[in-house]
Amino acid sequence: MGDKGAFCGLVALIGWGTADFLAAKLSRRIGNLGAALLFNIFGILMSAAYLVVSRAPFDLGGMLTFKLGFYLFLGTFFQVIAGLSFYKGMTVGKIGLVSALASPWSVVVIFYGLIFLGESLSFTQVLAIALIILGTVLASVNFGKEIKSVSELLDPGVIYALVALIGWGVGFILLEFPISKIGWLQTELVFFVLSLVMLLVYVLGARQEFKWSCFKDLKNLAYGFFAGLFAFSAYAGYFFGVGHFSRAVVATLAAAYPVVTIFGTYLFSKERLRVGQLMGVALVITGAVLIAG
Repeated sequence: MGDKGAFCGLVALIGWGTADFLAAKLSRRIGNLGAALLFNIFGILMSAAYLVVSRAPFDLGGMLTFKLGFYLFLGTFFQVIAGLSFYKGMTVGKIGLVSALASPWSVVVIFYGLIFLGESLSFTQVLAIALIILGTVLASVNFGKEIKSVSELLDPGVIYALVALIGWGVGFILLEFPISKIGWLQTELVFFVLSLVMLLVYVLGARQEFKWSCFKDLKNLAYGFFAGLFAFSAYAGYFFGVGHFSRAVVATLAAAYPVVTIFGTYLFSKERLRVGQLMGVALVITGAVLIAG
């Protein structure tokens, strides 16, 4: 059972790490809105394809209640805000740094339990949170360069990464209820559909300038396809894993996914982090692994 849980954790680790790298490349080509739209379109296609191939039962109408719909809508809304902020951060900041700083969203879940559910923190969780805070400061600040203004003190992607962290944390808290009621597959499919609808409403309703012609580029479609494929695999591995095997094993492995993103940016994009930022990233990832376990 432990080996199967570890396998699910590794699927999530590789899936999220690779999807982040591909989404970052796509964001820099067509912007955060375009990347988010393609990501969700292919997420829907992947979820629907799996549903058809696996012949899994799908009876959302028979189980959908107002409470369930409310949690699905609100959870998806926070996830969309997080995703847009994350893609924007990938566009203006360093990919590996943004990925690492946004990854410990479980801190939000822990503070929710502490404040609203009367839960307590273990020594390991306190240590993990301290490492994440220290790591965030080290990774965020541009040490080693002449600072001419306050705005130059932080990497431009930091604020977007922190918004993504909060949005994902709140979103996952809200999505836990529908996952427990209708399962990971139906939740994931509805999540992708709602996300796409929200993004389209934002683009059309807010009259955002958007070049739809970017979808005609086969390279953009390829980035979106593989980002959606790896993201779907990651969510599937994580949700299935924590539902059937040891949460500590699955979540601990999955929490280290920025390692894959950083490796990809170093190998393919030649992105370099300063020594202080590397130390900060290492502390954040260590804290994320500890807090997930």
